[in-house]
Amino acid sequence: MDLHLNPDGPRTPDYTTAVALGLTECVRVLNSHTRDAAALPDPQTIYEVLGDLHAGAAKSDQLLQQISRRLGELLESDRLADDRGNPTGSVLAAVNSLEAARSAAYQLASHLERAHLATATLHLREGQ
Repeated sequence: MDLHLNPDGPRTPDYTTAVALGLTECVRVLNSHTRDAAALPDPQTIYEVLGDLHAGAAKSDQLLQQISRRLGELLESDRLADDRGNPTGSVLAAVNSLEAARSAAYQLASHLERAHLATATLHLREGQ
């Protein structure tokens, strides 16, 4: 996957979905690499990875909130249809699930922050 991340990049459906796929690919690559001890050779690397994971989880609240808000806007526009015949019910279900996801993301970010802070003082002994 070749993706240039740019907060000022195009506000298009293709770029937005490519960035979301990029997030998935980042996790997939991290899952693959961290099976090997060489990818996490020392506590400093683990500390840095945990810090970045915490930052990503903490920032997901804004993303989930914006998606939820956009669903509401689409519903209010009267342009939204639903193959099941109930766009209001589908949007409400999605918004409720996004609220739960926001809560879970907050918990994830909190736990990652604690893990990050707990590893701040770890290091390998000299000469080992």
